[in-house]
Amino acid sequence: MTKRTLSLWQMLLLLAVAFVVFWPGQTALPPIDRDETRYIQATVQMLESGDFIDIRFQDHPRYQQPVGIYWLQSAAVWLLSDPADRQVWAHRVVSLLGAMAAVLMTGVIGARLFGPRIGMLAGILFTSTVLLGVEARLAKTDAMLLVTILVAIYGLLRAYELRDVPDRVPWPWAMAFWAALACGVLIKGPVVLMVAGLTGLALVVLERRFLWLFALRPIAGVALFCALVLPWFIAIDRLTDGAFFARSAGDNMFDKLFSGQQGHGAPPGTYLLMGIGTLWPMGQGLVLAAPWIWRQRKTPEVRFCLAWAVPFWLFFELIVTKLPHYILASVPALAILTAAAIATLGPLLLTRGRWARFWRYPVLVGFVAVGAGLAVIPAILRHWLDGGIHATAIAVAAVGLLAVAGAVRALFQREIAHVAWTAPLLTLMVVSFNMLFVMPRIDTIFFYREIAPAAAAVAPCADYQVMAAPLDLESVVYLNGTDTVLEHTDLLAAALNGLGDRCAVMFLTDEAREALFAEVTDPTLELAYTGRRVGGLNFSNGRWYDLGVYTARRRISP
Repeated sequence: MTKRTLSLWQMLLLLAVAFVVFWPGQTALPPIDRDETRYIQATVQMLESGDFIDIRFQDHPRYQQPVGIYWLQSAAVWLLSDPADRQVWAHRVVSLLGAMAAVLMTGVIGARLFGPRIGMLAGILFTSTVLLGVEARLAKTDAMLLVTILVAIYGLLRAYELRDVPDRVPWPWAMAFWAALACGVLIKGPVVLMVAGLTGLALVVLERRFLWLFALRPIAGVALFCALVLPWFIAIDRLTDGAFFARSAGDNMFDKLFSGQQGHGAPPGTYLLMGIGTLWPMGQGLVLAAPWIWRQRKTPEVRFCLAWAVPFWLFFELIVTKLPHYILASVPALAILTAAAIATLGPLLLTRGRWARFWRYPVLVGFVAVGAGLAVIPAILRHWLDGGIHATAIAVAAVGLLAVAGAVRALFQREIAHVAWTAPLLTLMVVSFNMLFVMPRIDTIFFYREIAPAAAAVAPCADYQVMAAPLDLESVVYLNGTDTVLEHTDLLAAALNGLGDRCAVMFLTDEAREALFAEVTDPTLELAYTGRRVGGLNFSNGRWYDLGVYTARRRISP
């Protein structure tokens, strides 16, 4: 019988490769507005308050997703750092470990389907994708959610293998399936159920039978699922009097289905276009592998991967709101299929059939265009935004271009397997080096780093409070403390009236300053312009900010 598992050294190698590719930038990149900062600030507040049931960003409820990711980040910060230190890497460790575990599980599933060599190559290809690299560096839900999805998929695979055998999945893996569903629900609600459900449903339709699903021991499994999930959901429902479910299901989930939430609406087909960049460099190989995948679609291994990837991808193509990471759960299946095609056909993938002859050069052009863009755009951005010639940025861009050129040379020599196995090295030089050496140094993008030192420099008293009017700079709260006031001008005015013996340093747009100064009527408050300004580009929404720095304190009686 062919071996269908990875050896220990293969597992360790996958983890090591993933760590090397994903680590650069973890400590260098500042908090990224908006979502990452919301997650990490809510986690800090859990640690500060000791309340691990409710989820809040300052005084505002944060009921978009359940509590799982906040618990994991809280544990990481408690073990590795201190909330007062505001070290974002301690929060990101959860996503780093999640991405590494997802790479490992991709290899494990690929090995179970096609053998260890293809499993290893699938993990290698998945490691190289831009999409997973980005999620590994953001303290959000998606990397760790992916781990739960892949564990559930592995459990489903074990049951699928028994479709012709009157047997059941061993207890550990059956319970792991249900525990993974529970953990995924605690991290991001029903997404894990959607992936597992759509995959199972597609396999039932394709196989025209469903009894094999009972191999997963559903009675004991559902009991375990409920035991893990229900306590927190019951607690949050009672605490919020149903507000959590109303907001997370109604305002968050259903809005995404039928409207472009927060301006992220796009038509069907968007993910196919985005995949040119987000799945680079694997995506170009996937295009060439498509004919082989189609020819092999009736084999159980390929059928399983298609049932996993296609329904979930199509679902998100059809909903209105679209963000690049939404289709992340499909990508490991595509990596496994791409690895299987490369391992089976080798150089023929570039030459065999009309598809390869027609698409080979467009694919190469796309490969070069995306790779060159990823290599040089950060250097161009730094020059355009910050001005000057930056030797480090130029050197990193040159290294990236040389790596892309080397890969293209190998492809022209029909060494596609060589390019596939070295894809993480290519991504390291093109993407990760930019994350480490170039992106963190673009001051215009990360201008909010200047707010804390600017406030300390001009504060008129030792006990000061930071206030800001732009509502979409949540990073200001994380970097300056939970008592930072990030509100509309009417609430800023109320906060100034309640200063007491404290003073304040305010960062205001000109419009916010005019409105605030008109609303502050307390004659004992002295508002002054310091002559300083802080500003730059908020790249999460494309807005430019020019913030004046003002101080507020009580007038000293004569």
